[in-house]
Amino acid sequence: MKKAFKWGWVVLAVGLLFLLIGGFAHGAKNVVFNGWRPMVYSTKPDFQKDYAVADFDQVDVATSNADVTIRRGDAYRVQYHGRKSARPSVKVLNGRLIVRQKGSTEKNGFIGFRWFDYSQDVSNKLTVYIPDNVKLKKIRNLNNYGDTHMQGISIANLEAIGSDGSLKLSNLNVDTTNIEMRDGDVYLENTNLLGGLVTSEDSDIDVQNGALRNVELQQDDGDISMHNVALDGGKANVSEGDVNITESTVTRGYSLTNSDGDNVLRNVNAGGFDVTNSDGDNTVFGNSSESGHIHSGTTQNVVIVKNSDGDNTVR
Repeated sequence: MKKAFKWGWVVLAVGLLFLLIGGFAHGAKNVVFNGWRPMVYSTKPDFQKDYAVADFDQVDVATSNADVTIRRGDAYRVQYHGRKSARPSVKVLNGRLIVRQKGSTEKNGFIGFRWFDYSQDVSNKLTVYIPDNVKLKKIRNLNNYGDTHMQGISIANLEAIGSDGSLKLSNLNVDTTNIEMRDGDVYLENTNLLGGLVTSEDSDIDVQNGALRNVELQQDDGDISMHNVALDGGKANVSEGDVNITESTVTRGYSLTNSDGDNVLRNVNAGGFDVTNSDGDNTVFGNSSESGHIHSGTTQNVVIVKNSDGDNTVR
């Protein structure tokens, strides 16, 4: 019995030795399961495919682990570069481009040993090209665990829903918008939104240049920043976060409501400012008050600022 026990310790020691050697030499491999089939996990983007597609005026993309780009190009086409096991299916049906990604998401189960570089993102990239001078009727983009970038296109109706990835709109003209993001920042750059709703949770909204017309921003636990933006009506509701609006112009008024955070408006061109605070300081062009209400300017084209817990500053 003692002899068997002794050999057991020897086997354990040898196993630990090989484990240490494999760990330091990067010899152990992560293993994932595609269904019941085990396969060595690799972040190497070893597969590329160009999809020839017919003309389309609508885009419907749903991905589970890929960065998505929708942009101008010389023809209608779709390109994918990444893991072959996560390649998408692509087809055009009644003028609608339909892209669906198969394969595992970021939530892969690992079996193996690795001390170094354990967490690595998979570089799956999907690009949709649209010819110049084409205005799309609709884009619907559902992206989980990946960034989305749309640039240089015109859209009648945009629906973008995502989690664990950012959304960036560059040089876009959009008639109607519905954006819902969680755990991913929203960037609007030189983009005109002519109506709709932008909802963000646990992430920031950053608007640089461009215009928001009758657009409602709903922010839960994140900041809002705007610079050089034309605000034509609309409003922003923030439950927990700071708001900074600078070098911007307001027409037909604007409403900003914040439950918990500071509001700073600097060099904002409007007819008047109506500022109310329940628990915090108000400073409007040098006039200050502890909580309460301050009005400055005319009663036309007014920016209404309401705060429950935080400071308001207009200068």
